[in-house]
Amino acid sequence: MDLFSRELDRILAQAQRATLAEVDEKLSTDSVGVFLRTRTNVIRARRVGEIFSRNLFAFGYSDLVNKFVSGFDGQFNSFGRILNELKPTLKFSRPPVFSAKDIEILVVEKLKQAKILEVAVSEVAQDVNRKMLTDFAGSKKTALQSVLVTEFARLPSTARTIATTGISTHFRTLADAGYRQIEKDLGRRLKFTYDGPDDVLTRPWCHRMLALAASGKVWTRAQIASLVSDKDRGTSQPRNVLLTGGGWGCRHQFLPGK
Repeated sequence: MDLFSRELDRILAQAQRATLAEVDEKLSTDSVGVFLRTRTNVIRARRVGEIFSRNLFAFGYSDLVNKFVSGFDGQFNSFGRILNELKPTLKFSRPPVFSAKDIEILVVEKLKQAKILEVAVSEVAQDVNRKMLTDFAGSKKTALQSVLVTEFARLPSTARTIATTGISTHFRTLADAGYRQIEKDLGRRLKFTYDGPDDVLTRPWCHRMLALAASGKVWTRAQIASLVSDKDRGTSQPRNVLLTGGGWGCRHQFLPGK
């Protein structure tokens, strides 16, 4: 994630400079630097978001996203280490063998996460366009640049949240496929505990789940799925609780319990 964040900041800075330069060049002002409400200015103002998006991709946003999601393949090793820790408890006879269908699901998950990161750019671009249309006429160049920089700066935070969620969702998808193979080996359904850090960043829902897990509570897959209706989790979170835990940016996971 650190490399992703640094590269994202670099790409954003380049795209921001290029976009502001294009706005400066294409939108006309009066003698004191105030943007004019002309037909040409209005047409160009409502395209600034697309210019920003184009510049992001020109400076390597797609390459960054593709490189980021390709790194998900390393999670097979991480899952193997977790299985080694769980083996004394689960007592499965052999490690899971991922089927072609499992691999296809993981490939689709990577493509989905890449698309979500691309959609984030489109959403920021649309907001930039709306802001331009409401704020540019009568604004001084320096004031409008400040507004645009604020809008552009929303992308890194959004993209990091999506990226963090994407990493954990892909891992949970991989792990779930592995646990299903272990269930076949054992001839029984697993029950799951809730695991992960409990600190100042932990949201209340996850804190409660961790407390229940610490008391010995375990959940079946059906019970985990039903947690989507838990009001404390919130209605704006992704709906698949098994694969997203507490929601966006969640650092927790369901692990097979005793």
